[in-house]
Amino acid sequence: MVAYGIWRTRRTKSSLAFLKAGKTQGWFAVGLSVMATQASAITFLSGPGQSFAEGMGFLQFYLGVPLAMLVLIKIFLPVYEKLNITSAYEYLEARFGLAARLFTASLFLLQRGLAAGFTIFAPALVFAALLGWDVRLTSLLCGLAVVAYTVTGGSHAVAETHKLQMGIMLAGLFFSIYLLIHFLVPHTGTFNHLWTAAEATGRLRCLDWQPDFQTKYTLWSGLIGGFFVALSYFGTDQSQVSRYLGGRNLKEARKGLLMNALLKIPMQAIVLLCGVFLYLFYLYHPRPLHFNPVVEKKILFSTDPLIKQRLMAYERATDSLRSILKSRPFNAELVHRATQVSDSLGKAMRMTLEMALPSAELNDTNYPFLRFVIENFPAGALGLIVSMLFSAAMSSASSELNALATVSCVDFYKRLFKPSAGDSDLLRFGRIITTVWGAYAIAFAMNAGNLGTLIEAVNILGSLVYGTILGVFLTGFFIPRAHQSHVLWAAATAEAVVLYCFLADVMPFLWFNVVSALLVVGLSWLLSWISKTFKHFVIRD
Repeated sequence: MVAYGIWRTRRTKSSLAFLKAGKTQGWFAVGLSVMATQASAITFLSGPGQSFAEGMGFLQFYLGVPLAMLVLIKIFLPVYEKLNITSAYEYLEARFGLAARLFTASLFLLQRGLAAGFTIFAPALVFAALLGWDVRLTSLLCGLAVVAYTVTGGSHAVAETHKLQMGIMLAGLFFSIYLLIHFLVPHTGTFNHLWTAAEATGRLRCLDWQPDFQTKYTLWSGLIGGFFVALSYFGTDQSQVSRYLGGRNLKEARKGLLMNALLKIPMQAIVLLCGVFLYLFYLYHPRPLHFNPVVEKKILFSTDPLIKQRLMAYERATDSLRSILKSRPFNAELVHRATQVSDSLGKAMRMTLEMALPSAELNDTNYPFLRFVIENFPAGALGLIVSMLFSAAMSSASSELNALATVSCVDFYKRLFKPSAGDSDLLRFGRIITTVWGAYAIAFAMNAGNLGTLIEAVNILGSLVYGTILGVFLTGFFIPRAHQSHVLWAAATAEAVVLYCFLADVMPFLWFNVVSALLVVGLSWLLSWISKTFKHFVIRD
């Protein structure tokens, strides 16, 4: 993949090709590139782990994507095309001023630089598990592989490799589902029985209609919070904006985004379904004490009597659930109750382990799919899955590094330090700053071992700033009398509120985006109204 990316873009000699892929992409290439950017290794590695632990409720996170795509096609994209921008934040200077542009661009750089580290860390886990190497070394190697062709070809290299990477990802995903069903059907008898068993465990429940503000994933948090996340991510995050700005015209970009609107939820449903079938597999087969082999060894060698007691209780509950599932016909209500008992005992066991082994990385939701693949897939299939994970990681990380380089070039280097920079200057600086951001992301990845479920962690990180950035853009579109000072004060206030909500655990992270975006818009309108009223009052006196 590295060699292919370098070869395909070896003649990249213009900043337009490096930053915007030369604006040559058709709608299908734009759609694949948008999907590949979002579908990182975190999606395929941590997504099944998320549904393994909590069921398919996480699918609700993506319910707002189609709605966001329609708003993006109708409002955001025409403005970007009309201004012929390279960076999304150029619009904010045209609307408000330089300070607004630099403020939002800085928020993006801070968040996306860390997110790139998460993206590199995910395949590093795979590499470490396969070879038995230290994850810090594998983080370094994975990061260097991505940096190599991104530095050479920039956005052009990203777009070219995305086509191949997306094909590998889809092949690996569907093959994983096929093999899981192949392993399970001999135990369940038929696919219908398999599906009934999955329903009985409660893992197939996708929608929670309860209007509970404190529940992490519900229909309402997905439709409202997910809409704001998707609108900010696809509309204001340069890693996505640069993908559809590379479309050859407005029509091609719109079609590419519409393709993503139609396919994102089904694709994510298949990823999460892998985790549900994985959960069933470990009900019909012995389950490891811990899916991370390193932590499992620590548990086995532990002499703490409470750990052994909790382990025995958990194993008895799992054996009971397995016996109920193997009965013909099984009682769905009994399966549901036994699953609840097993899950609660599993949580109690993890709490005991946290007290007994405080230095161990006990959250193993990133490991079930990887452990299953390594121990159960035949050699050729294992190679395909590893290729899928690496392709996903490289597709997302390369987009992120290129976006970081684009914003650094256009919003800071050319705007502040060298306005007269020519094409060769921008190309040279773009390659240098891509290397710098790559080093930053690798350094973060080498220290990302204890951050919990990766797919949640990366979305929580984004939710700390996405809503604020989106609020600035929405204010620009819909509050015509708002000025730069109004929007900056509003954005600073909204960001402070979100950070407080995060640190004090006031609400689930999906609502951060709603609260901060609406705060920015509402406060900007209020400040502009006060400013106008006060001005009229002074003149009248």
